Amino acid sequence: MGVYNQYISMDAKSQLDLSKEVRHGIEQGICREDGFISPELFTNAQQSIFDVMQEKYFHSFLKSRFYCKFVIEILTTGPVRLSDIMLGDVTSMAFTEFLEQENRLEFFQFWTLAKSLQDDFADQLRKNTYTQESAVDDAMALYDR
Repeated sequence: MGVYNQYISMDAKSQLDLSKEVRHGIEQGICREDGFISPELFTNAQQSIFDVMQEKYFHSFLKSRFYCKFVIEILTTGPVRLSDIMLGDVTSMAFTEFLEQENRLEFFQFWTLAKSLQDDFADQLRKNTYTQESAVDDAMALYDR
């Protein structure tokens, strides 16, 4: 599985700092005997990385030139949350530039790839079109991006 090899594996080029429990949960989810890959496979890892971005980078981002660029482009009516930024095109671009400056772009890359994979799996399950082969194909397609 591409996402695992890229970000989760102990040999990953862009290995994320995840707890043993989170990493082990993903490995168990990948190695199921029935071959089923849950749409929730990366949920704990996503939350862990989201928490790191929230705690270590979000407040610095709010003080950065990247955030100023965002504010100029979009006027906000309330407090800004990381989840707002992660899901917006303009805002995520500014946050991506900021994380790149912080040498932590892999956080954003993993989070968005895992979110996309999760959404695809959930959509396939909802439409009753999920197969193990399609799940692996989708994961590999994301890895190849």
